[in-house]
Amino acid sequence: MLRKNGSKSMIMKVCRQIVAEEGIAGLNMRKVAKRTNLAIGSIYYYFPSKDELLIASIESVWDDIFSLDQVDLGKIKLSEYISLTYTNIKKGMEKYPNFLNIHSMSFSSSKDKKARLVMDDFLTELRGNIIEILANDCDIRVDVFDENFTQEDFADFIITNIISLWLSQKSADFTIKMIEKLLY
Repeated sequence: MLRKNGSKSMIMKVCRQIVAEEGIAGLNMRKVAKRTNLAIGSIYYYFPSKDELLIASIESVWDDIFSLDQVDLGKIKLSEYISLTYTNIKKGMEKYPNFLNIHSMSFSSSKDKKARLVMDDFLTELRGNIIEILANDCDIRVDVFDENFTQEDFADFIITNIISLWLSQKSADFTIKMIEKLLY
């Protein structure tokens, strides 16, 4: 039986700390058990394999970086949302050095489908949020989108730019200005 503080969320918090301090490669069952003061069997109860612990940890880090729960997608302009998203990415890059670069580059080309799916899920959610914002923003010029320049294509373009910006560690200012000039 787990102690009161031995919850899955506490284990994930410790995993995020390890990833922040040592990177993904530093994560292992014994280290997590030691840092949580739990028996290794308790860790295996929640995560039957190291791979499952790794995937859950990656998902938890992505969630920490992209957490914008307080944002009302029906009331925010796309440029503001991209600015907030990019600010979170920058904070995430500081908190989890090299996580985004290593994860996106190594898992996007690897055989590890689960890790790739975690990244894809967050990018899909980001894409959906962008499309929802575009659909709800009444200030967008009515002539911006048509069958040859769709909201979906624009969302894909913005995501590609965000990925490029975080990999190159450049500012999002130009992308944000481009969005404002194009849409409003």
